[in-house]
Amino acid sequence: MKHPWRYDKLHNNDFEQYITRQIASSRKVRPLEEVKGSKSFRELNQFILSQYVEEPADSLSLLYGLNVYLPATNSFRFDTIFAFKYNPLTVAAAKKQN
Repeated sequence: MKHPWRYDKLHNNDFEQYITRQIASSRKVRPLEEVKGSKSFRELNQFILSQYVEEPADSLSLLYGLNVYLPATNSFRFDTIFAFKYNPLTVAAAKKQN
């Protein structure tokens, strides 16, 4: 492999982590339909469509979680923060495309 560390993807990774944390914090106090209208969710949807989805899609599934350390067993457990299945075409754009 010519570039195994993919330093060029670090900026995208930082953005993904930031925006999913924004959505996770807003998800605790608002229902999913309101979260879908938030600027954070619209930005994430637009980012996913521009960076990862190569063909038109009528359904996307997003899963965001964290590994939680369990000191009693000295192990980790995956904890789901949110899981969405939605139609990306029903989400308004975060900002105008150039």
